Amino acid sequence: METTYRQAASGLIRQRWPQVAAALEPLSPTPAAQRCTGTPQQTLMVDGIHLSSGYDRASEAQQQAMLVPEAAAVAWVYGVGVGDLPRALLLRKNLKTLHAVVLNRELFLASLSHFQQTDWLADERVVLHLGAEMVDLQTPFCASPACLKLAEDAAASLRDCVVLELDTLYLNERFLANETARQQLEENASRVAGDADVSALFSPQRDGAALIAAAGPTLADHYDDIKQFQRQGGVVVALDAALRPLVLAGIRPDLVVTVDSLPEVYHLFEVDLSLFEDTPLVYFPVVHQRVLAAWPGRRYVAYSDSPIYRDLSRRVSHSRLFSAGSVIHCAMDLVVKMGFGKVLLAGADFSYPEGMSHVENAVYAMPTARYKAKEWLVNGMGEKNSTTKNLRGYLRDLERYLRGCDGVEVFNLSRRGAKIEGARYLDETGGEDG
Repeated sequence: METTYRQAASGLIRQRWPQVAAALEPLSPTPAAQRCTGTPQQTLMVDGIHLSSGYDRASEAQQQAMLVPEAAAVAWVYGVGVGDLPRALLLRKNLKTLHAVVLNRELFLASLSHFQQTDWLADERVVLHLGAEMVDLQTPFCASPACLKLAEDAAASLRDCVVLELDTLYLNERFLANETARQQLEENASRVAGDADVSALFSPQRDGAALIAAAGPTLADHYDDIKQFQRQGGVVVALDAALRPLVLAGIRPDLVVTVDSLPEVYHLFEVDLSLFEDTPLVYFPVVHQRVLAAWPGRRYVAYSDSPIYRDLSRRVSHSRLFSAGSVIHCAMDLVVKMGFGKVLLAGADFSYPEGMSHVENAVYAMPTARYKAKEWLVNGMGEKNSTTKNLRGYLRDLERYLRGCDGVEVFNLSRRGAKIEGARYLDETGGEDG
């Protein structure tokens, strides 16, 4: 029966999507998949994860499908499970096209082996895709939670984007409920009204080079490179957490960016601030007032698209910088809008190379044994670095931003940190890898 099910489905896939069939043909169903028969409804289990409910598969699929508006003419489903989620969407009369994305090819073959799925595969509205060949997340969408957990490595980037988008609504609501941020917005109101708008730093030209210094462990590998970069006229933009280690290494950045509402961020600025009388600070209005009061140089204020700035933006209009939770997003958008044609990234690791959280001398630096680093991402050498879900999410949002950065060359100085899609290495252009 298993062979019959898969043969029928495979024949249909070859007829409708020959490229998908060609990619599936060399593979075998994952041997870890086991048919579960001890529940009222049968399903598959892989590594203890059930691909669907064993009690009411149809109701579960309907619940998952609710993420897609009823009126949608086009929908995307990430992970097909045992076929219930595509079927639930295909019951909708308004739906004209359903894009079904396979997140694990061997798991998909196992599902086709154990369950008859030619019904939804034969529907003329269905378009079948392989997640391993996709980068961008499409909306509106819904997803199979089990397939997200079991996504193959080649589809990891897409999986991360799906999970990140699913988390966004919750994160926005949580930030809106952040009383500390709201209080600091009010306390900073007079400074925000009097400070310069970040757009004063923008330029329509596309020229020059900037280096963004993040506080990842590999930043220390590039102190000499950063000093030489500055001597050659390059502009060094420091993220707040990188400020202290840079100063202790004898580097004074040309611009500093800070956006976090946590009061303890003030400790990142416990350096000799008299060095920065001529250095601009770009900030979001939620930062702690002690940071703004202590900064001796000129301040430039910016907003993000976060709903928390909605009321303030009605009273005081300021320009926006892209932010998806990390200060590196804002710094990248800033240097792009400042008109730099070449951007270098130092210490942008998004992971824990060699078991450290941050570069030495950073305020938050500690061995990552204290972190629940259960996730991974690929570094520039093709190896897996331990990381956390939020760091990996920041990476995917940065990559999404870089895909829209026409006319800007971006380079990642370290192969020991995360491989960043959209950022090349210097040795790939004939130069030396920093």
